[in-house]
Amino acid sequence: MLCVTASELSTSDSDEYRFVFKEDTQRKNYEVTLTDISDYKHSYNLFAFTEGTTLTLPTGNYEYFVYDSNDVLVERSKAIVIPANEATKYSFPYTNQNNYLPS
Repeated sequence: MLCVTASELSTSDSDEYRFVFKEDTQRKNYEVTLTDISDYKHSYNLFAFTEGTTLTLPTGNYEYFVYDSNDVLVERSKAIVIPANEATKYSFPYTNQNNYLPS
């Protein structure tokens, strides 16, 4: 699952958002459009996301961008993709500011 606060800046009533993950070293883009499944869209936006199924992201650091259906940028932040078997080796002190995507 991915949780973001995209609706704060959205100019659209649509529940669809385009996510662009830009890999930090090679600057390659990975894109996916997801539908908000949150029950509280005014507070947060929740998206069903299964790395490797919904989208395959190589291990690494990413900058991600979220666009509403009017192509307005509504969120920009960082994400890290690590192998699932290494997930317990890492800790994120501010998990509400990072999206963790096990691969």
